[in-house]
Amino acid sequence: MFTKQSIGHGATLPRASARRNAYLIFLFIVLFIVIVVIDASSAPLNIVCDDKFPPFEYREDTKLTGFAVETVKSVLGQMGIQFVIASYPWKRAEAMVLSGEADVLFSASYQDNRADVCWYPLEHLFESVYVFFIRKQDVNTLGFNGFEDLKFHHIGVTLGYSYNELFWMFLKKTGNYTEVATDEQNLLMLSQGRCDYSIIEKDVGATLLKKMKLENKITFIPKTVIQKPYFLIFNKKRVEKTVVDQFSGELNKFKNSDAYRKMYLKFFNPDKFN
Repeated sequence: MFTKQSIGHGATLPRASARRNAYLIFLFIVLFIVIVVIDASSAPLNIVCDDKFPPFEYREDTKLTGFAVETVKSVLGQMGIQFVIASYPWKRAEAMVLSGEADVLFSASYQDNRADVCWYPLEHLFESVYVFFIRKQDVNTLGFNGFEDLKFHHIGVTLGYSYNELFWMFLKKTGNYTEVATDEQNLLMLSQGRCDYSIIEKDVGATLLKKMKLENKITFIPKTVIQKPYFLIFNKKRVEKTVVDQFSGELNKFKNSDAYRKMYLKFFNPDKFN
Protein backbone atom coordinates (compact mmCIF):
# COMPACT_ATOMS: atom_id res chain seq x y z
CA MET A 1 0.00 0.00 0.00
CA PHE A 2 2.83 2.32 0.95
CA THR A 3 4.65 1.56 -2.32
CA LYS A 4 1.53 2.17 -4.34
CA GLN A 5 0.96 5.60 -2.73
CA SER A 6 4.59 6.56 -3.30
CA ILE A 7 4.29 5.68 -6.96
CA GLY A 8 1.00 7.59 -7.24
CA HIS A 9 2.39 10.67 -5.49
CA GLY A 10 5.56 10.55 -7.56
CA ALA A 11 3.57 10.50 -10.80
CA THR A 12 2.37 14.06 -10.12
CA LEU A 13 5.89 15.43 -9.88
CA PRO A 14 6.66 15.50 -13.63
CA ARG A 15 3.35 17.29 -14.30
CA ALA A 16 4.07 19.97 -11.67
CA SER A 17 7.62 20.36 -12.92
CA ALA A 18 6.37 20.69 -16.49
CA ARG A 19 3.93 23.43 -15.45
CA ARG A 20 6.71 25.31 -13.67
CA ASN A 21 8.99 24.95 -16.66
CA ALA A 22 6.27 26.15 -19.03
CA TYR A 23 5.63 29.14 -16.77
CA LEU A 24 9.33 30.01 -16.66
CA ILE A 25 9.59 29.69 -20.44
CA PHE A 26 6.56 31.98 -20.82
CA LEU A 27 8.16 34.58 -18.52
CA PHE A 28 11.42 34.34 -20.46
CA ILE A 29 9.62 34.91 -23.77
CA VAL A 30 7.72 37.91 -22.39
CA LEU A 31 10.93 39.38 -20.96
CA PHE A 32 12.75 38.82 -24.25
CA ILE A 33 9.99 40.59 -26.23
CA VAL A 34 10.03 43.54 -23.82
CA ILE A 35 13.82 43.84 -24.12
CA VAL A 36 13.65 43.70 -27.91
CA VAL A 37 10.91 46.35 -28.06
CA ILE A 38 12.77 48.65 -25.67
CA ASP A 39 16.02 48.14 -27.57
CA ALA A 40 14.33 48.82 -30.91
CA SER A 41 12.68 51.98 -29.65
CA SER A 42 15.97 53.31 -28.26
CA ALA A 43 18.15 52.34 -31.22
CA PRO A 44 19.48 55.38 -33.10
CA LEU A 45 18.09 56.18 -36.53
CA ASN A 46 20.44 54.95 -39.23
CA ILE A 47 20.58 57.90 -41.67
CA VAL A 48 22.42 57.91 -45.01
CA CYS A 49 23.23 60.65 -47.50
CA ASP A 50 25.69 61.61 -50.22
CA ASP A 51 28.63 63.90 -49.46
CA LYS A 52 29.15 65.28 -52.98
CA PHE A 53 26.34 67.87 -52.97
CA PRO A 54 27.82 71.10 -51.55
CA PRO A 55 26.70 73.36 -49.95
CA PHE A 56 23.92 70.98 -48.86
CA GLU A 57 25.95 67.84 -48.07
CA TYR A 58 29.75 67.66 -48.18
CA ARG A 59 32.87 67.02 -46.14
CA GLU A 60 35.02 69.77 -44.70
CA ASP A 61 38.31 68.01 -44.03
CA THR A 62 36.77 64.79 -42.67
CA LYS A 63 33.66 66.27 -41.04
CA LEU A 64 30.30 65.75 -42.73
CA THR A 65 28.52 69.12 -42.90
CA GLY A 66 26.34 71.27 -45.13
CA PHE A 67 23.02 73.08 -45.01
CA ALA A 68 20.91 69.90 -45.22
CA VAL A 69 23.15 68.02 -42.78
CA GLU A 70 23.00 70.76 -40.15
CA THR A 71 19.24 71.17 -40.62
CA VAL A 72 18.65 67.46 -40.03
CA LYS A 73 20.91 67.45 -36.96
CA SER A 74 19.19 70.49 -35.47
CA VAL A 75 15.63 69.22 -35.94
CA LEU A 76 16.29 65.66 -34.72
CA GLY A 77 18.20 67.11 -31.79
CA GLN A 78 15.17 69.20 -30.85
CA MET A 79 13.05 66.05 -31.04
CA GLY A 80 15.41 64.21 -28.70
CA ILE A 81 15.98 61.44 -31.25
CA GLN A 82 19.28 59.58 -31.32
CA PHE A 83 20.77 59.13 -34.79
CA VAL A 84 23.90 58.37 -36.78
CA ILE A 85 24.62 59.78 -40.25
CA ALA A 86 26.87 58.03 -42.76
CA SER A 87 27.68 59.09 -46.32
CA TYR A 88 27.80 56.91 -49.43
CA PRO A 89 27.67 57.46 -53.19
CA TRP A 90 24.11 58.57 -53.96
CA LYS A 91 22.90 55.43 -55.75
CA ARG A 92 24.10 53.22 -52.90
CA ALA A 93 22.56 55.46 -50.23
CA GLU A 94 19.23 55.41 -52.07
CA ALA A 95 19.37 51.61 -52.45
CA MET A 96 20.09 51.22 -48.72
CA VAL A 97 16.93 53.04 -47.62
CA LEU A 98 14.74 51.43 -50.28
CA SER A 99 15.90 47.95 -49.24
CA GLY A 100 15.51 48.70 -45.51
CA GLU A 101 19.24 48.47 -44.79
CA ALA A 102 19.00 52.12 -43.63
CA ASP A 103 16.16 53.98 -41.90
CA VAL A 104 16.37 57.43 -43.43
CA LEU A 105 17.76 59.15 -46.54
CA PHE A 106 18.39 62.77 -47.52
CA SER A 107 18.27 64.84 -49.65
CA ALA A 108 15.72 63.13 -51.91
CA SER A 109 13.27 64.60 -54.42
CA TYR A 110 9.87 63.00 -54.94
CA GLN A 111 9.68 59.79 -56.98
CA ASP A 112 6.85 57.26 -57.04
CA ASN A 113 9.16 54.30 -56.43
CA ARG A 114 10.54 56.03 -53.34
CA ALA A 115 7.07 56.99 -52.09
CA ASP A 116 5.99 53.33 -52.35
CA VAL A 117 8.60 52.41 -49.73
CA CYS A 118 9.26 55.63 -47.81
CA TRP A 119 7.31 58.26 -45.90
CA TYR A 120 7.66 61.83 -47.21
CA PRO A 121 7.22 64.59 -44.60
CA LEU A 122 4.91 67.47 -45.51
CA GLU A 123 7.80 69.89 -44.92
CA HIS A 124 10.78 69.80 -47.29
CA LEU A 125 14.39 70.44 -46.30
CA PHE A 126 15.03 72.95 -49.08
CA GLU A 127 13.97 74.00 -52.57
CA SER A 128 16.43 73.51 -55.42
CA VAL A 129 16.87 75.22 -58.77
CA TYR A 130 18.64 73.45 -61.63
CA VAL A 131 20.28 75.48 -64.41
CA PHE A 132 22.57 74.85 -67.36
CA PHE A 133 26.25 75.60 -66.95
CA ILE A 134 28.20 76.50 -70.08
CA ARG A 135 31.72 77.64 -70.96
CA LYS A 136 32.14 81.41 -70.89
CA GLN A 137 33.44 81.32 -74.46
CA ASP A 138 29.98 80.08 -75.53
CA VAL A 139 27.90 82.75 -73.77
CA ASN A 140 27.02 84.51 -77.04
CA THR A 141 26.24 81.34 -78.96
CA LEU A 142 24.49 79.03 -76.47
CA GLY A 143 21.26 79.83 -74.67
CA PHE A 144 18.20 78.16 -73.22
CA ASN A 145 14.57 79.07 -73.82
CA GLY A 146 13.36 75.50 -74.24
CA PHE A 147 14.58 71.97 -74.92
CA GLU A 148 14.66 72.66 -78.66
CA ASP A 149 17.71 74.86 -78.03
CA LEU A 150 19.55 71.72 -76.87
CA LYS A 151 18.63 69.56 -79.83
CA PHE A 152 21.98 69.62 -81.60
CA HIS A 153 24.19 69.92 -78.52
CA HIS A 154 25.63 67.43 -76.04
CA ILE A 155 24.38 67.51 -72.44
CA GLY A 156 26.22 66.44 -69.29
CA VAL A 157 24.07 64.82 -66.58
CA THR A 158 24.85 63.22 -63.23
CA LEU A 159 24.19 59.57 -62.36
CA GLY A 160 21.18 58.90 -60.14
CA TYR A 161 19.56 62.33 -60.50
CA SER A 162 15.86 62.26 -61.34
CA TYR A 163 15.71 65.87 -62.70
CA ASN A 164 12.17 65.62 -64.10
CA GLU A 165 10.21 63.41 -66.47
CA LEU A 166 10.06 65.88 -69.37
CA PHE A 167 13.80 66.46 -69.33
CA TRP A 168 14.56 62.73 -69.32
CA MET A 169 12.06 62.13 -72.12
CA PHE A 170 13.90 64.71 -74.22
CA LEU A 171 17.32 63.23 -73.43
CA LYS A 172 16.28 59.66 -74.21
CA LYS A 173 14.60 60.74 -77.42
CA THR A 174 17.67 62.55 -78.73
CA GLY A 175 20.34 60.46 -77.03
CA ASN A 176 22.62 63.49 -76.87
CA TYR A 177 23.84 63.13 -73.30
CA THR A 178 26.64 61.64 -71.23
CA GLU A 179 26.06 60.47 -67.64
CA VAL A 180 28.90 60.83 -65.09
CA ALA A 181 29.16 59.85 -61.43
CA THR A 182 29.29 63.30 -59.77
CA ASP A 183 28.53 66.97 -60.45
CA GLU A 184 32.25 67.66 -60.13
CA GLN A 185 32.96 65.26 -63.00
CA ASN A 186 30.12 66.90 -64.93
CA LEU A 187 31.78 70.33 -64.68
CA LEU A 188 35.17 68.85 -65.52
CA MET A 189 33.68 67.28 -68.64
CA LEU A 190 32.24 70.67 -69.61
CA SER A 191 35.52 72.47 -69.03
CA GLN A 192 37.28 69.97 -71.31
CA GLY A 193 34.76 70.56 -74.12
CA ARG A 194 33.32 67.04 -73.96
CA CYS A 195 29.78 68.46 -73.59
CA ASP A 196 28.14 71.81 -74.36
CA TYR A 197 25.75 72.09 -71.41
CA SER A 198 25.94 70.63 -67.89
CA ILE A 199 22.73 70.59 -65.85
CA ILE A 200 23.52 71.09 -62.15
CA GLU A 201 21.78 72.50 -59.08
CA LYS A 202 22.67 76.21 -59.12
CA ASP A 203 24.19 76.51 -55.63
CA VAL A 204 26.00 73.20 -56.01
CA GLY A 205 27.49 74.26 -59.33
CA ALA A 206 28.57 77.67 -57.99
CA THR A 207 30.21 76.03 -54.95
CA LEU A 208 32.05 73.48 -57.10
CA LEU A 209 33.30 76.12 -59.54
CA LYS A 210 35.06 77.88 -56.65
CA LYS A 211 36.48 74.63 -55.35
CA MET A 212 37.71 73.57 -58.79
CA LYS A 213 38.96 77.09 -59.66
CA LEU A 214 36.87 77.15 -62.84
CA GLU A 215 35.02 80.41 -62.20
CA ASN A 216 36.90 82.14 -65.02
CA LYS A 217 36.07 79.40 -67.49
CA ILE A 218 32.47 78.38 -66.71
CA THR A 219 29.25 80.26 -65.94
CA PHE A 220 25.53 79.42 -65.92
CA ILE A 221 22.43 80.49 -67.83
CA PRO A 222 20.08 82.17 -65.29
CA LYS A 223 16.86 80.68 -66.66
CA THR A 224 15.52 77.92 -64.39
CA VAL A 225 15.34 74.49 -66.03
CA ILE A 226 13.90 72.56 -63.08
CA GLN A 227 12.75 73.65 -59.62
CA LYS A 228 11.76 71.13 -56.97
CA PRO A 229 11.86 70.41 -53.22
CA TYR A 230 14.16 67.94 -51.48
CA PHE A 231 13.18 65.89 -48.43
CA LEU A 232 14.36 63.69 -45.60
CA ILE A 233 12.55 60.39 -46.31
CA PHE A 234 11.87 57.49 -43.92
CA ASN A 235 11.58 53.76 -44.68
CA LYS A 236 7.97 52.79 -43.87
CA LYS A 237 8.88 49.43 -42.35
CA ARG A 238 11.53 50.87 -40.05
CA VAL A 239 10.09 54.22 -38.89
CA GLU A 240 6.62 54.99 -37.55
CA LYS A 241 4.54 57.62 -39.36
CA THR A 242 4.15 59.53 -36.08
CA VAL A 243 7.91 60.20 -36.08
CA VAL A 244 7.70 61.53 -39.64
CA ASP A 245 4.80 63.86 -38.76
CA GLN A 246 6.64 65.10 -35.69
CA PHE A 247 9.76 65.76 -37.77
CA SER A 248 7.71 67.73 -40.30
CA GLY A 249 6.22 69.91 -37.56
CA GLU A 250 9.57 70.54 -35.88
CA LEU A 251 11.21 71.35 -39.22
CA ASN A 252 8.49 73.93 -39.93
CA LYS A 253 9.13 75.54 -36.53
CA PHE A 254 12.88 75.52 -37.09
CA LYS A 255 12.52 77.31 -40.45
CA ASN A 256 10.88 80.21 -38.62
CA SER A 257 13.61 80.54 -35.99
CA ASP A 258 16.62 82.83 -35.67
CA ALA A 259 18.81 79.72 -35.46
CA TYR A 260 17.66 78.70 -38.93
CA ARG A 261 18.38 82.14 -40.38
CA LYS A 262 21.85 82.14 -38.83
CA MET A 263 22.58 78.68 -40.19
CA TYR A 264 21.26 79.60 -43.64
CA LEU A 265 23.56 82.60 -43.86
CA LYS A 266 26.50 80.36 -42.97
CA PHE A 267 26.06 78.42 -46.23
CA PHE A 268 24.48 80.92 -48.65
CA ASN A 269 24.88 84.45 -49.90
CA PRO A 270 22.96 86.86 -47.60
CA ASP A 271 21.24 88.43 -50.62
CA LYS A 272 19.51 85.12 -51.34
CA PHE A 273 17.69 84.91 -48.01
CA ASN A 274 14.02 85.95 -48.22
